Amino acid sequence: MRATIDYFREIFDYTVSAIQNNIGFSKEVSVKKDGIRFVITVPAQWNDIQRAIMRTVAKEAGLITDEDHENRLLIINESSAATLHCEQTSDDADKMSPGDKYIICDAGGGTVDLATFESVERVDSDPASSFRRCQLTADSGDSCGSTFIDKQLFALLTRFCYNNEPPKDEEETKQREQLFSPVIDKFIRLIKPVFGQRSRSFKFPKCTHAKALEKYKAESSDRYDYFNEISGEGDINDNQCPVCKVEDFKHLFKKDFGQPTILILEDANIVPKLEFSLPTCCSVEVDGGTCTLTVSYDIMRKLVFRDVVKSTIDLLDRQIKKANGNIDRTYLVGGFGGSPYLRKMIKKHFLKKGTKFPNTEFYTGTLITDDIGNSAAMRGAMVYGIDGSRRAPQSDVAEKMFKYNKTDKYNVLICLDIGYNGTSCSYKDLENKSSEMIDIVEWPGLKKNNFLIPTAKETTKEKTLWGAQVAQTIDLEHEKLIVPSKLMAIVKADLRDYLCEYLKLVLGHVYQIIAKASPHLADKNKYRYVITMENCYQFFNNKSQMRRIAELAGVVSKEDSVERLLLISRDNASAMYNEKKYFSEKPGYTNHFLQINMYHDTCHLSLYESTKISGTDMEAEDDKDTGLFRNVRSMRSATFDFDFISKIVSNLNNYISTNVCIKCSGSHNTYNPTYYAELRRGFLNYIKTKLNFNNNDETQNIPITDSGCCIASIKVYDLLEHVFRPAVKHLASEINRFATQNDMAQRFSFDKIFLSGVLLEADQTNYAFLERIIVNNISEIMNIQRDFIKPSEDNGKEALLGAALYGNQPTDFTERVSRTTYAVKVSAFKLKEFNDDEKKAIEDEKTKTIKDAKKGTATDLKKRIYALESAFGLTDLDKPVKLFYQAPHNPSSSTLEKKPETPTIFIHRGDKILEKDQMKGISKKFYAQEDCIVYASK
Repeated sequence: MRATIDYFREIFDYTVSAIQNNIGFSKEVSVKKDGIRFVITVPAQWNDIQRAIMRTVAKEAGLITDEDHENRLLIINESSAATLHCEQTSDDADKMSPGDKYIICDAGGGTVDLATFESVERVDSDPASSFRRCQLTADSGDSCGSTFIDKQLFALLTRFCYNNEPPKDEEETKQREQLFSPVIDKFIRLIKPVFGQRSRSFKFPKCTHAKALEKYKAESSDRYDYFNEISGEGDINDNQCPVCKVEDFKHLFKKDFGQPTILILEDANIVPKLEFSLPTCCSVEVDGGTCTLTVSYDIMRKLVFRDVVKSTIDLLDRQIKKANGNIDRTYLVGGFGGSPYLRKMIKKHFLKKGTKFPNTEFYTGTLITDDIGNSAAMRGAMVYGIDGSRRAPQSDVAEKMFKYNKTDKYNVLICLDIGYNGTSCSYKDLENKSSEMIDIVEWPGLKKNNFLIPTAKETTKEKTLWGAQVAQTIDLEHEKLIVPSKLMAIVKADLRDYLCEYLKLVLGHVYQIIAKASPHLADKNKYRYVITMENCYQFFNNKSQMRRIAELAGVVSKEDSVERLLLISRDNASAMYNEKKYFSEKPGYTNHFLQINMYHDTCHLSLYESTKISGTDMEAEDDKDTGLFRNVRSMRSATFDFDFISKIVSNLNNYISTNVCIKCSGSHNTYNPTYYAELRRGFLNYIKTKLNFNNNDETQNIPITDSGCCIASIKVYDLLEHVFRPAVKHLASEINRFATQNDMAQRFSFDKIFLSGVLLEADQTNYAFLERIIVNNISEIMNIQRDFIKPSEDNGKEALLGAALYGNQPTDFTERVSRTTYAVKVSAFKLKEFNDDEKKAIEDEKTKTIKDAKKGTATDLKKRIYALESAFGLTDLDKPVKLFYQAPHNPSSSTLEKKPETPTIFIHRGDKILEKDQMKGISKKFYAQEDCIVYASK
């Protein structure tokens, strides 16, 4: 990577110097390094991590800094850049009609990148020069560019000059490179660019084109000139058939089609010692230290070009099949795209059988090349950069005046945070401008005031208990459905009923508190709300579902506006608060922070990016720019099971089982079937009421039976070392593992890590001590400075405080803007049966994975097989598959078949995605009842 950094630095300095020299000493124009924007093209197969590394390299080389806006350096796929070049410069692009399919094949030195697109209709608001397209297939590519032909030539020279023997040592390796390098350099400059051209002496076999040509010439004299224009290969005055010359690719495999290749090796010391091994169609002449190799066209084609070009043909073939054929055009660009042999091989391979002049057709459609195709990606990148700089940047968000700023409609704001473990609530008197958010701290069942109560509800024959009234919320049988759980996530109807009832109970108490404290605010019809939704499991994060639950609970009605009930995920709410508290004054355009929510049996990671963005006033006729402000958005998330309480109870059991530390004052059988459950209850109660971490030598006497007769005596030091620290270390390792697996740790550098949630109930001092252990372990395992890791400074209220920020927007109401154009119409078809080669590749992958498993190096077989099947999978258009989507408000009870006439939505880049659209659910979850390939289309 150091070499790349140095290269970037040198080329940057040289480029700036060249620009300055070209503009001279003009007073009107000056170029400074910090006034330059950059666009870097990368291979299509690069992932996010590799792109992030490229951005880091650019920073290290001095191109950009941490304080720069992220758009100062743009990174674009080579195939995407080449696409822009083709669309901007090709006259043929103007002739495209909606529905036309085209492929961009960017064949470069190292990689070949392809993508397939479909031209779509422009809309009235599009600029006159705009061009709309829909990408039909994922970018594909492989390392099969023209440099691999150079390697094949090196192998051929080794075979001919050294009888294919490997070098004996490093010195001989250097000798061979020294001998071959000048030959390969000449090959790259003079031979490779013209290989595949027809020899002047090549004679076509007798053809039958005369009548068709005469007719065609009479009808299309201007197009007849086209034949003469492109038939510059061979002898243009040999009076051979012009149709044969245009279609000379049909004769590409004839041994005398091309000229022999002359390779001259020069070295006075090495050449005389060479032992040549040549096929009969090749020859060698040695004159002192000079060796002249004459290699036939057929040998060069088979041993140097064939395999590399075949890889490109295979990539192109797969793209055509993935797009279900009917390709109208293929743009062949890139340095390797100028190869006559590659162009002719594409025509030869994709010629439609049975078609002939003047109606010759190809599966690739018209093959279009460019005289400057070797710089297509660079020129497309220039279009990409200039296009973004000449126009006002598209706003990242749209701003809209909040409809209910005045208090005649709503005079109370209620923020309710419903978490996986706890619930909290605050409210504000909107009529009093100096009023602050007031926390609800008086809850039924609390012995002393607290803002947080358990998210729990238990119904017995006598009455319903909720919140702090529920005596035990952690050690419960999930079947009772007392607290939100994974079981409840599956039984969605039960969850809906649970939350509906729970909302009624919690808000009913809140209404009483407000009415008692401020009688003039007792009218519930003048309340508006912000409710947070938990992220740990998917059952909490569907806005339309939660809106429906609130309606069933009587919180709002169907007629109420979206603005009366704002819904936000707990992660997003916490992120809003953390961003405002820690990053609002930061000078950089972009910051990244990781939130770690820890619960007694679950851990949730969420990565956020805080960015300076532009805004647009939705109400203004000219979309007036409202300037820069900071925005926070989710980048990655991961949830994993980690039962911290079970870990520490298990560790305690293991310790007391191997150490004589139990005293029993009673008389009972040694074996007790309820022992482990009693140990758990006793230990958790001791942690909650008596545990003291202050003195390492102090002995802790922990009751481990309900009767209290059995006591485990353990010093604080042993309790920490053998019970708590192993569990914390395991937790930190899992956090690091899931952060790595989800591309958080490698791709992003964290400006802060925020801890929240409660692993267990404990005295505040003891829990703070435990948090410090957690911080130390995360710091060590993730290699992050301790100062970057922040335990909660607000007692876990971040989500509630973020909800208050979201609700207290007296002037602005922020909506999302689509960054991309999305096609949401879908259709499905059965898969075609894999051919024998594909089946063999899949079986070989299974065999390899099994062998790797025995060696201890196995990877995820399911993912590897899925990747292969995805690559090989082709659709059978004659066998459509029915799709179904879930009913919006009761997905577990009914499903609806997706009919062809089912309304679909096409979201364009720049469309404002309003809160009301999110409530309606602009996307629907759909599924099939059999294996199929699903296509998104216009």
